[in-house]
Amino acid sequence: MRELKIVLGAVVCSALAACNVTKMLDRKASRVFEANGLERRTFIGPDGPHFVWATAAMERNEEKPKLLLVHGITSSGNMWASNVDTLSNAYDLMVPDLIGHGRSTVQWNGNSVDAQVAHLNLLFDSLHVNEPVFMVGNSYGGAIVANFAEQHPERTRALVIYDGPASDYTAAIADSVARSVGATDITDLFSPENSEEQYRLFSLVTYEPPKIPGFALKQLNRKMRAHSPVYLGLLRDLLEREGQYATKRYTWPMPVFVVWGEGDRLIPLATGRGIARRNELPSDHLIIIPKAGHAANLEQPQVFNDHLLRILK
Repeated sequence: MRELKIVLGAVVCSALAACNVTKMLDRKASRVFEANGLERRTFIGPDGPHFVWATAAMERNEEKPKLLLVHGITSSGNMWASNVDTLSNAYDLMVPDLIGHGRSTVQWNGNSVDAQVAHLNLLFDSLHVNEPVFMVGNSYGGAIVANFAEQHPERTRALVIYDGPASDYTAAIADSVARSVGATDITDLFSPENSEEQYRLFSLVTYEPPKIPGFALKQLNRKMRAHSPVYLGLLRDLLEREGQYATKRYTWPMPVFVVWGEGDRLIPLATGRGIARRNELPSDHLIIIPKAGHAANLEQPQVFNDHLLRILK
């Protein structure tokens, strides 16, 4: 029996190694979205496609509040697949791919944050969403929704900045984090040339060391290297504008919450505390999730979902 298990394990590993891991994950996320009533929507602008997963016929549904879930750099809307089963029961969902990611255009000009805000605004218009929406943004996406809420308060019902550098984050902090795992600086960290360098980036995202097979790391690294120029362009633009954002105090008329993984090593908890303090948020609007790193919605999905359901009413 032991020998049979070893043989079967080898067969499974060989089959997985032969498939494209990134495509497999994309198909899995698509099945989850579709099973929970979301559909693909693509709107073509002068700069190319703007993609979003959205609850079917949401523009005609006034019974449920609407919730926007925004991913960070190097990710896509697929990162929310672990959450839509629960959240779709309470909200109509909008899950976009940001510019430079997934199925959306890679074209942008000027300030990348403002370009992403305009991208989201176009999706709202195209989906005929007129009422204010709950917004959650992770990592880079947290900076995007923070600025969207300030620029479009009439479209924002409440805001959740989730491990996102809306303020209190600088290139010096980013470079220090990168050096902690052996990278030269943040640009080097986000330019992994091989599986080992890909792993060191992942190690900063998760609370516990991730267990990723070597063949999967190679495929994930191949995909990231193909997209690195776009990712780095967006990241550099944000960090080069730290004078505009690092000490920014926002004008938000809506309720604002800061949600952070206790063990986030990529964007430390000190940044989340700084955002809450700088913007004088109530003490209970800073929510710290234990045993979670930079992506609590993946590591602690039920805890994360429960917090959203509690605060976004």
